[in-house]
Amino acid sequence: MPRDSEVNFRLFLGASDIILTVIALALARLARLSWPFGAEIVHPKAAELSPVVYVLVVVLWVFFFNTLSVYSPRKMASLTQELQSVAVAVLVATAAFAGVLYLTYRTVPRLLFVYFFIFDLIALTGFRVLMRTLFYIRMGRDHDPLRVLILGAGKVGQDLARAIHSNRGWPLARVVGFLDDDPDKWNREYEGVPVLG
Repeated sequence: MPRDSEVNFRLFLGASDIILTVIALALARLARLSWPFGAEIVHPKAAELSPVVYVLVVVLWVFFFNTLSVYSPRKMASLTQELQSVAVAVLVATAAFAGVLYLTYRTVPRLLFVYFFIFDLIALTGFRVLMRTLFYIRMGRDHDPLRVLILGAGKVGQDLARAIHSNRGWPLARVVGFLDDDPDKWNREYEGVPVLG
């Protein structure tokens, strides 16, 4: 069962994603009106988005980000996994958004979707990089990682050691050894970690 701090962080991340996505949509609309790319928009009302469109974005993003498990601890274990998960979710949600608008609000310029996808991807991935950077600074480079002693040097213990080692970019824990009741494993190393006894 997740701790309250984990749940609060996921809720904070979800709310931040929604706010940044709505801002990205508003900026995409402004960019479409002011940047000289694409077909000329004769009347600014042609690129106007009703409040229903913003609500639709919120509903689609909440649905797809939860369906694709963007906030799962597994997908947030490393920065690469997290950014990849966010990129896929933004791509799928933007495609669904474009499809729904094609069926309902056909006057929305197609170039607006491109701007929106780019702005949203930059905002959400940039926010995650910023959050990890601030966390890393807050923890400090001189912060001693937790020393972990794993009970059992079998497959599960080795998998756990491998998982902890794979997070080298965020060294919050360091495996110092295995404890195992099998004398054949004593004084050996698995995953670069000694079996202490």
